[in-house]
Amino acid sequence: MKPYPKSRKQRRVPLLPWAVRGLSRPINPTGCGLDHEDGSRCRDGLVFPSPRGGARDDRNFFRRVMHPALKEAGLAGTGATIHNLRHTYASWLVQDGVPLARVAALLGHASITTTEIYAHLAPTTHADVEAAVKDTFVGQTRGNASTDVPQHSPIQGAQHIA
Repeated sequence: MKPYPKSRKQRRVPLLPWAVRGLSRPINPTGCGLDHEDGSRCRDGLVFPSPRGGARDDRNFFRRVMHPALKEAGLAGTGATIHNLRHTYASWLVQDGVPLARVAALLGHASITTTEIYAHLAPTTHADVEAAVKDTFVGQTRGNASTDVPQHSPIQGAQHIA
């Protein structure tokens, strides 16, 4: 784990009230002490400082923290990773109807194309499509009510599908 995202750009994510309460304990005010890309020394407070107060050393994070947590959660041996947690977060957002552009911003994706891998998880209600199609064909029928067929102009250059 690094004290910055892959792009080294700042990012804000919404937190639920219970998460804010959990993070409201004193945060190390001295910062991690690591150098930023521009050469300046980090002075931002750390949410999860090491026992000595500096930045955590991620070299043994999985052995010390992740694996015991997975075991306690009954997920040992499942291949769960930090990336899986990020993927799950994005999946749940899309399944709950959060627009892909908003999910892309939360994940820090430079292009929405990257976020489109989650598009298949979006709610599959077709009411909006049915309403649009119905509105398109209202008043454009011929014949009697039992055999009404929509009339529409052929598209120039379109091929017939038999």
